[in-house]
Amino acid sequence: GIAGIKQLVDDESETVPRAAAAGVDLRRVLAVGRDANFRRYMLGVGLIIVGFTPLLSFLPLFMRQTVGLSESNVVRLTIGALAGGLVAGYLWGWASDRYGSKPVMMSGLIIRLLLPILWFVMPHHSEWSLPIALGIAVLQGIGDVGWAIGSARLLFVRVVPTGQGTEYMALYYALAGLITSTDQELGGGPMA
Repeated sequence: GIAGIKQLVDDESETVPRAAAAGVDLRRVLAVGRDANFRRYMLGVGLIIVGFTPLLSFLPLFMRQTVGLSESNVVRLTIGALAGGLVAGYLWGWASDRYGSKPVMMSGLIIRLLLPILWFVMPHHSEWSLPIALGIAVLQGIGDVGWAIGSARLLFVRVVPTGQGTEYMALYYALAGLITSTDQELGGGPMA
């Protein structure tokens, strides 16, 4: 009855982690580092993380002090970016299925590369500052989601070979965490 099912579930929950842990071989994970395609992918992801994280970290200060937006309007920019990502998510997903991951990833990246230029040329301390900043924030959300969908699809479809997902993803998450934490430390460290 119920006790037998509960025992079966308990037995299964104990054996699955042991089996999963026994299946990960550190040598096979480290061998992933010899894959040139994986190394190129991680270099690209690393450059994007290192290039954009510090920029986006100081964006609220820039909008408040240089552009002249109030604190509540700076918060509205985050809502604009989220709305842009929400609106574009399905379109990017469809485009990645139709045209592939690289065109979507590169389109998102181009949009992201345009953002600093748009922030630089937008009017400061003007009645047009908020509407233009909101438009740029929506564009930021569109570009961020395009980059995320394209790069994730590229990782899962082209970079990680079938049957080796455990090793590749273990190294991917370890390196992505290392890059992100190092980037945050460098971006937030004291200026010498």
